[in-house]
Amino acid sequence: MSLAYDSENLPNTEDKWNSTVFFSKQFGCYKWPETISVVVFAKRPQINRPKLNECEKAIVAAFENPEFYGLWITLLLIEKRDLPELKESTVWIVKSFYTTYSWRVKVSVLKFIQSLVFSNIYELEKKFRPAKVLRLLYDAIVDHQVEVRIEASRAMFTLTLCEYIKVNKELTNYLNDLMKNKSTTSMHGAVLGMAAVVQAHPFTTPPAIKPMLQALC
Repeated sequence: MSLAYDSENLPNTEDKWNSTVFFSKQFGCYKWPETISVVVFAKRPQINRPKLNECEKAIVAAFENPEFYGLWITLLLIEKRDLPELKESTVWIVKSFYTTYSWRVKVSVLKFIQSLVFSNIYELEKKFRPAKVLRLLYDAIVDHQVEVRIEASRAMFTLTLCEYIKVNKELTNYLNDLMKNKSTTSMHGAVLGMAAVVQAHPFTTPPAIKPMLQALC
C-alpha cells in the first residue's frame, strides 16, 4: 500500500521523525474522510529495522521502476473507481509484470492474481479473461524457478476451488502431456498442478480428475 504524506510538512529532525506516526489505510488511497484523528506517542523507541533479504530487495527494486509502480497503482485502484467493467487491458498488464521481471516478482504477481480474481470475479469471468489467466498459470507451472512453480500451484488450487478455473478435458490433457515430458521441470509442474486440482475437490471426484489421480498414483 502506498504511503500518503504531506510533502510540505515532512519531519525534518530526528525527534520529529521518531514522534511521527505513519499509518496506512486502503480507503485513503482514493478518498479521504473529512477528519482524521492521529495520535502521536510522547515517547517512542527508535525502530531498528532488519536488513532486507534478497526477495525483499528484488521487490523494492521493482517498485523503484516508475512504469512498474504506475501500472501497479492502476491495478490497485480499479475497484475504487467504480468502473462499470474491468478494463480489457488489466490481464495484459498483469501478464507484462510476469514476463518482464525477476522470479521473485513473478511470485508476487501470482499472489496478486488470486486477490485480483476474488475482488473482481464477475468481471474477470467475462469473455476470454479466464483463458488468459489460465494461460499465465500454464506458463508459471513450468517456470525454471521452483518457487514460481509452487506459487503457481497454489494459485491454481485457489482459483479451482472457487470454480474460476474449470476442470475439463483441456486442463487434464495439458497436465497429462506435461507429465509425459522428460524435462524434470515439466514433470514437477505437472505433479504440482494435478495435486492442486485434486486438493480443490476434497469431497467429489469429477470425471476429468480421474486421469490425474491415475497419473499421481
